[in-house]
Amino acid sequence: MSNIWEIAKKAEVSIATVSHVINKTRYVSPELTAKVEKVIKALDYKPNIIAGSLRSKKTKTIGLILPDSSNMVFSKIGQVIEVECAKVQQNVIFCNSSYNVDLELRNVDVLRMKTVDGIIILPASNRTDCIEKLLKIDIPFVVVNANVMYPSIDVVLVDNETLAYKATEHLIEFGRKAIGYLDRKLDHHYSIDRRNGFIKAMEKHGLDWNNKYYIRSRGFSYENGYEAMAEILKSRDKPDAIFSYNDIHAIGAIRAIIDQGLKVPQDISIIGCDNIPVAQFLTPSLTTMEYPTKELGTEACRLLMERIKNPDKKGERVVLGSRLIIRESTKEH
Repeated sequence: MSNIWEIAKKAEVSIATVSHVINKTRYVSPELTAKVEKVIKALDYKPNIIAGSLRSKKTKTIGLILPDSSNMVFSKIGQVIEVECAKVQQNVIFCNSSYNVDLELRNVDVLRMKTVDGIIILPASNRTDCIEKLLKIDIPFVVVNANVMYPSIDVVLVDNETLAYKATEHLIEFGRKAIGYLDRKLDHHYSIDRRNGFIKAMEKHGLDWNNKYYIRSRGFSYENGYEAMAEILKSRDKPDAIFSYNDIHAIGAIRAIIDQGLKVPQDISIIGCDNIPVAQFLTPSLTTMEYPTKELGTEACRLLMERIKNPDKKGERVVLGSRLIIRESTKEH
C-alpha cells in the first residue's frame, strides 16, 4: 500500500508538501499540486481516514436524518447535501426516522457512536425531543424544514405560510370560491404553516375554510390522496377547487375526480406543493408551488460547515421563498 513518503519521493517534493496537497491545509503552487496529484493517481493512494481523524479529532463525516427517504422531496434534499459535502471532502451517513421520534432519537445515538463531525436533521414531527438531545450532547447540527425558534441553533426552512397563501390566492384569482384543502394526517411545522397560509387567504376574501371540503388524509401516499378526495366528492355540492398540501396527494385527488366523471380543471381546479418531477408529465399537468430543495440542501451544508469551524457562533436562520408554476390543472372560469 502506498504512503505519503513514497508519493513525496516519486514527486520529488517534501512530505509536508504532499500533506498540504492532500489536506488542503496550506497554499501549494498549481504546478506542484498537479505534480503531486499525478503521482497520487498513479499510485492509487487513499488517505488513512482513521489515522487522520485521530490526529485532527475530525472524521470528515456528517450524519443526515431524514423523516422519509422514499419521499421525493426529502431524497432530493439529501442528494444535494451529499453533493455539497463532497465538495468539502465530507462523507454523509444517511438515517431514516420514518416519522418516528423514538427512531429519530436512536439515529442520533448511532451517529454519535460513529463520532460524526455534525448532523443535519429534518425533524420527524413538531416535537422537540431530538433538538433538545442534540443541544445536550453538544454536537454541531442544523435543522432543516422546521419552523423552530432557538437563538443558538442554525435553521434553514421555507416560508410555508406564504407558499400556501400564494397557492390559495391563485385559485381565488381564477374565480374559485368553494375551495377544499387536502391536509396531512400528522401535524408538522411545515404542515401547520401551510394550513395557516390557506386559512389567511380564505379569510381575507371572506371565504369559509373550515367547510365540508377540508379533510386530513390517512397517510402520505397517492392512494391516501385518492381516498381523501373521494370522501370530499361524496357531498352533493362539489368544491370548485382543491389545494393539496403536497403533489402526491394532489395526483391521487386528480384520479379520484376523473373516476367520478368530473374534469380537471373545468369542474374542479387543483394545485399541489413541491413540484415533484412527475407533476409536469400528468394529463392534465399539475399546477404547483415549487419547493427549493437545492437551496435547502446547499444552505444546510454551508451552515453545518460553518458551525463545525465555529461552534460558539450565534445561530443563523435562513428562510427561503417558493415559486408558483402554473400548468393545466388550474384554469379561469
